[in-house]
Amino acid sequence: MRPLILSASAFLLFTGLANAQPDSAEICLFEEEDWAAVLSACTDAIAASESPVERGRFILHRGLAQEQLGDLEAALLDQLLAAEYRPDWFAGYSNAASLAFDMGDLEGEARWAQAAIDAEPENARAYQDMLVVTNNSGDPASCEPYADRVISLLRDPIDWAFDVSGSPYLMGNLGYCLHWVGRHDEALQAYLAAEYLGLDEKWLFSNLGRLSYYDLEEDWRAIAAATRALTYEDPNPSDVYVLVAANLYLDEIEAARDAEALYSDLLDTTDGTEGARNFLGWRLFLEGEIETAGDVMARWEATLNADDPTPNGEIASAWDTVAHIRAALGDADGAVSAFEASLAREPEDTIAERHETYRTEMEALGIDVAEGEEGLMAGLTTCAAMGAACRLFFDDDDVAQEALEPQDEDADETAETE
Repeated sequence: MRPLILSASAFLLFTGLANAQPDSAEICLFEEEDWAAVLSACTDAIAASESPVERGRFILHRGLAQEQLGDLEAALLDQLLAAEYRPDWFAGYSNAASLAFDMGDLEGEARWAQAAIDAEPENARAYQDMLVVTNNSGDPASCEPYADRVISLLRDPIDWAFDVSGSPYLMGNLGYCLHWVGRHDEALQAYLAAEYLGLDEKWLFSNLGRLSYYDLEEDWRAIAAATRALTYEDPNPSDVYVLVAANLYLDEIEAARDAEALYSDLLDTTDGTEGARNFLGWRLFLEGEIETAGDVMARWEATLNADDPTPNGEIASAWDTVAHIRAALGDADGAVSAFEASLAREPEDTIAERHETYRTEMEALGIDVAEGEEGLMAGLTTCAAMGAACRLFFDDDDVAQEALEPQDEDADETAETE
């Protein structure tokens, strides 16, 4: 849930009043702990004021108190009432959009998000809620016109973190939009601005980690962001993958191994589709640490749902890793079984490529491979009996490693922009 905007800090405006008894207006505007007191004070301040501007502000803060006390319907009514008093101010409409989202009213969210823009079209912050709406719409490209408008109202990207027109959530959602429409350098500036401005959300650091790893190839930044994302409640296994993989690309094998061990319980919650252990196991295999690689992949296999035969490229790839490790450990029968499992789980659109790769690599090893699936399995049986010499992957090991990576970069919580 994003915070409602324009809640003031709990301090007195003038140090000379530090020891004075605050009146109802001050409590309404600046108290942020005793929300029942805020509610009462705002009601008194509204009754005491004849200024539409003041009353709109007091009503908005009463709505903030209602929201904090759990009465979302009353909060929504107050935010819309604040907008009636101050129709040229985006804040009431923006807060109404946020509340509508929290109440599951996506149509209302979109309606009030547009009203916020209509109220202050020259204010970059007025576009925040529409960025949220379009980011969550399932059509990320629909956010781009709004992102472009926000950018036109801000200074140069290098100044975004210091632009008074910005806010943490505006910059975070701007970054999200730019990220998923492929404007990666701008997305980085927006994410960094959001972090600098104090946005403290798991989704920010998860997305910053993905952007850095997949798109910018800044593995050091990916490690820092993924590490931060994993400190939040309900951490995501995809962040472990970024952390492990980025360390491996930096040849920090010990760090990758430590990450897999540290987040082992989290990886154990997956159904075998996570890629961290597969990537680590494959790299350890290539480094000759066969037994350690086998231990890693044994932990992967323990998470697998054996009753689910659904084709899955990540699972197929992991079984291929297991097959190579078992062959290197002298377990030829186990290797053949793993090769069979890999072929059984390979998706239809890549199975032909997998067959061709196996055939080409086995022929390079001097194995005669007959036509058909029986010929392929006979060749794999021969290969498995060769032990550590059985290596069936692309000519370039880097390409082989890249083939292990998940293809869907936004497979987890990329829609979480609230």
